[in-house]
Amino acid sequence: MTLNPEARAMTLNPEARADLEKLLGLLIADAAAEGASDVHLNASPLGWRLRYRVDGALRNVHELPASIRDAMPTALADLAGGRIVGQLRTHDHDVRFSCVSSVQGPNLVLRLLEANRVPLALDELGMDADTLGRWRALLKHPYGLLIISGPTGSGKTTTAYASLAEIATPERNVITVEDPVECIFDWAVQLPMAGTFPDTLRSVYAQDPDVLYCGEVRDGETAETLARMALSGHQVLTCLHAPEPALALQRLEAAGLAPALLHSAVSGVLCQRLVRLLCPSCRRLDKGEACEACHGTGHHGRRGVFTLWTPDHADVSLKDAALELARRGEISHEEALRG
Repeated sequence: MTLNPEARAMTLNPEARADLEKLLGLLIADAAAEGASDVHLNASPLGWRLRYRVDGALRNVHELPASIRDAMPTALADLAGGRIVGQLRTHDHDVRFSCVSSVQGPNLVLRLLEANRVPLALDELGMDADTLGRWRALLKHPYGLLIISGPTGSGKTTTAYASLAEIATPERNVITVEDPVECIFDWAVQLPMAGTFPDTLRSVYAQDPDVLYCGEVRDGETAETLARMALSGHQVLTCLHAPEPALALQRLEAAGLAPALLHSAVSGVLCQRLVRLLCPSCRRLDKGEACEACHGTGHHGRRGVFTLWTPDHADVSLKDAALELARRGEISHEEALRG
């Protein structure tokens, strides 16, 4: 994978390097064109190693000179009001960034989000018909706690937005509490977190919600607040970092949620991960011929793998669901076992 010519030219021209804002825009545009979700700039003896995360895997792109490495963090902080962790907005993307100092030098990570993205429909996520039907049935319940779990970067927020977009109607008062709000959709009141999640959630009580979405469970107080709202007649959705449904429930107990409250409130745990699809173009090439579609990685695109736990039904594990995709030839056996 290589950097686009205009951005490469700027990195080589000392005068052009002064326009770091333009260079940053070119890097973001180039990364987006390659389908990257994240841009990594890692300090090295020669400067900055530029890498893109595409389909969940990092790919080396280019080596930027030390002068850019030394100047870019300050320029980025200036654009973001002096912060080293924050959010920027370009014409096409919302960009979250984090900059830390390592023994090698400054390290910068940019997360790219489409500025005006529209929620996907539930049937576009890749759930099998049985799981999709059962999840939709749970979304129609008037109350209960629904948890969407999975590892970091597994598409939990995408699934949450698709679910909310389906149930946000004129007949229901849907309120979300997020940090930050990533996607705006109709018939929902979306609140950026003010203070802590429990503080913001308490302020929601007076807003007469039918459905409440909390972007993430970070502590026991948040978990208890959500569980009690679910038992008081509200439908509650939230996301949790856990690779299997059983571990999601264990995490809530470990956070201090009483087992009786947990098992009374939770009506379903949808667990998911993303797997890399085998590149269809590679199969049409002669042996030894380079594939431009996947840059020689053998993978192109991703899809979700899902499993749904309810108190009366436990699905197969995520690994078994992924192995089924490998048997069907959609992903490699190694990819199925990677999670």
